[in-house]
Amino acid sequence: MKIPCLTPIRPALIALVLALMAASLLPASHAGAQAPELAPCGPPPAAANWTINVSCEIGAGAIAPMNVAITNNATVTIFGGRWLNVDFTNFYLRILPGSKLLIQPGARLYTLPLGHIFLNNADGTFGYYLKRVDGAVMESYNSTFAFYPASTIKVVQHLHAMRAVDAGTVTLGGTNLNVCSGGTNCTDNANTAALCGGSMVVETLQTALTNMMRPSNNQSTNAIQELFGSGTPSAGRAAMNTTAWITVGMSNSTALQHKFACGNVANNPYNTLTLADAALLYEEVMTNDAVLPEPTRTTFVQIMLNETNDGSLVTAINAIVDQEAALIEMPAADIQAFKNGVQFAHKAGNIGTAYESDAGWVSLPVNGGADARQYVFGHFLDAATVNTLPSFDARTAELLRTAIRESLPLY
Repeated sequence: MKIPCLTPIRPALIALVLALMAASLLPASHAGAQAPELAPCGPPPAAANWTINVSCEIGAGAIAPMNVAITNNATVTIFGGRWLNVDFTNFYLRILPGSKLLIQPGARLYTLPLGHIFLNNADGTFGYYLKRVDGAVMESYNSTFAFYPASTIKVVQHLHAMRAVDAGTVTLGGTNLNVCSGGTNCTDNANTAALCGGSMVVETLQTALTNMMRPSNNQSTNAIQELFGSGTPSAGRAAMNTTAWITVGMSNSTALQHKFACGNVANNPYNTLTLADAALLYEEVMTNDAVLPEPTRTTFVQIMLNETNDGSLVTAINAIVDQEAALIEMPAADIQAFKNGVQFAHKAGNIGTAYESDAGWVSLPVNGGADARQYVFGHFLDAATVNTLPSFDARTAELLRTAIRESLPLY
């Protein structure tokens, strides 16, 4: 008996049939390109319980300040790429009978205490950002908001200078700068004793960079602008912005616009930075040899605040490590070994308590210290009139909790 030869089915036809079948099985909101038009659920109240009693959708990202209750047969939907943050340590999410919470693929319901810390202790605008290097964004709120960064943006100057060191156009120990010591020269002219309030000091480039990135000396910072502008600070800033925009790929929302200790936010325009841009800079520095190769990369980190010279942040990170390690009953020896393997570099800045920010890079050990997971991070508070927040370091460590929680079990 002969079996008849069947005509082969083309792969493209199979794909089309499967796609049509899948579309027919999906709800109408997912079969098409557009999600259904639902009323937004927010914004959440500033500092009260959030009761949702009509069907609606969560916005791009929402932080519930206290308890959340879904009532009155309402259906709340979180579409892909969006999230709802509830502090489940201190508050609850209650879904009453007849009501629903739909979490679509790619959406998240989670807890990050940092968001609630900002909500309950400050006004103004705030944001935070955490991303795994060469990986996904783990936490993000207002990551593209252009805030006043104070000294946090000095890392752009640091990178520009270290690229010049790597190129050999300047040297850390052999290039000297005239640094104001009697006052601040806020003109666009080279420093002189008269413009500096009567006195100047000479610093090597390495001393100036260290003074800029650790105690955050504004006079050393301004002298670095002058150095790379051949005597004209505005030309130095323009060159540094080009490094940020072209070499690193940062957005135009980040820009150096003025000297430091010279008007601050009163400048028009004033310096701006976004957390996404700051994180991109740190990630590119630590991974892209075209931006900064070894051994200059290591020197870049050594000049900054890091695990060898910033005991305050080390203490804050260790406190989070202890809390998270206790949850998985990690042996004491492994806890200490993990702490010993943590590396970081960061730059913070503030103008009083109204403008505060921090951004940087951290490396957490895994596989017994044989490997590491790297992350970039940042947070800011902009134009606040009320600020009772915990310390900079406590906020930074809390932001890193998600990364620590991810890495500890892999040690």
